[in-house]
Amino acid sequence: MYFGAAATIFFYTGSAIVQLVFSTPGPGVSWQEQATGSMEYESGRLSVPSAAVGIAIDLFILILPIRAVLDLQLSFKRKIEVGLVFATGILAVMSSILSCVYRVQFNNTDDSTWAVTLIELT
Repeated sequence: MYFGAAATIFFYTGSAIVQLVFSTPGPGVSWQEQATGSMEYESGRLSVPSAAVGIAIDLFILILPIRAVLDLQLSFKRKIEVGLVFATGILAVMSSILSCVYRVQFNNTDDSTWAVTLIELT
């Protein structure tokens, strides 16, 4: 459990630092030049691996409470009911998968406005 939390913290902290480095303009570069330049493109390419890690983290969070629910001193029917509440996390996993698919499409399309809209909706 602690390994998952530590891995999540380290991954997203590292990702935030990389995004800041790629997205911040250097000396003599305007914000507009930075936003349309190659560094911003590279930043977008990193979104697919980040989304894939997000899927793994969501799956980990979905699976984590299963053991605790099974150890509860409840009837089998009640355990199923509690498990179904946690199973709503499947929606988060499905959303992460769609986000990853749309990010791959974003990296392979000329119509970035439409592709980024799909990403933001997930």
